[in-house]
Order: sequence, then structure tokens, then C-alpha cells
Amino acid sequence: GRGDGNNDNAPVQKGQKRDDPNSYKWYAEYFWQLVARYGKIKYADNLLRVDSSPRWPGDENFKKSGLGLLEYVEPWNEPEKWWKQNTSESDSYFKPEETAAMMSAVYDGHEGVLGQYAGIKTADPSMVVVMPGLTDYDFPYIAALDAWFKANRKDKKWPCDVFNLHHYSNIGN
Repeated sequence: GRGDGNNDNAPVQKGQKRDDPNSYKWYAEYFWQLVARYGKIKYADNLLRVDSSPRWPGDENFKKSGLGLLEYVEPWNEPEKWWKQNTSESDSYFKPEETAAMMSAVYDGHEGVLGQYAGIKTADPSMVVVMPGLTDYDFPYIAALDAWFKANRKDKKWPCDVFNLHHYSNIGN
């Protein structure tokens, strides 16, 4: 999370532009660290960040890399929380261009712009990136994502390897 106690809120600091991949740099760096640890490529300890503060007596957390324990990563879930859109929790709702900016940042550091230690594919090109699951077959939202990628990525491609849509069988969907 961003330190405000609500992990549903967009991972940007207050006041930053949520439709700008640069606002998600720290989040892209976090995913680089996660994938450097649990992906297939081993990195030198000097590149790894670990909170070594013990959580309980005798607890230790060491720098580890290239563990090969993850093959897929989904960097968010249900960003278009429509049920929170116009509430006191509206920071939990992502507009399509905000989801697109976050996806571009965490996928490959917005095509490398965010630095060599930002992004999932930057840490391990073989890691499969799953699109943050959308809560429904929201084709206007998907079209807006596509338009953002075409307008803001040099490669014009979707920054994910797997498309992810959730369908709930209820009156709302």
C-alpha cells in the first residue's frame, strides 16, 4: 500500500497524477524487487532491498534472489471498483487511463523510462504478467485502455501477457 492503511487505494502518493506512469515508479520498483526475489534470474545482493527488521523474536529476513517460485504476477486486482467510484473510498476506483499508466509502469518500467530496476519484465523477461482483473466484460473500459496504450507506449502494445476478466453471476453483472 501507500502507507495510509487502505491497500485498495491506487499505489500513488497523494497529489501525484494517477494517469502518469512516473507516479507508479516506486510500485514498479517494488515489483522489480518481488520478481528479482521470486523469479528465475539471480541478482547480486547489492541490488536487493529487504526490510530486515524482525517482526517477532528470532525472525530474520535475508536477501534472496532467483528462487524460481513464481511464474505469473497480477499487479493489482479489480482496479475499476465501480462500487467505490463516488464514495469516500473513491481513491480505490481507477479510471481506465490510470489502470493503463500503472500497467505500463509495472510491466516494463514504461518501456524502460522508469529505470533499469523498475518493472516485472525488466527483472525477469520470462515472468508472465497477468492484467489486473476487471470486474466485468466492460468493453468501453477495455477500449479506453487500448487507446491509452496506443497513444502512450512507443510499441503500442498491451503491457500484459494474459487478459483477465472476472464475471460475477448476479444482478449487478
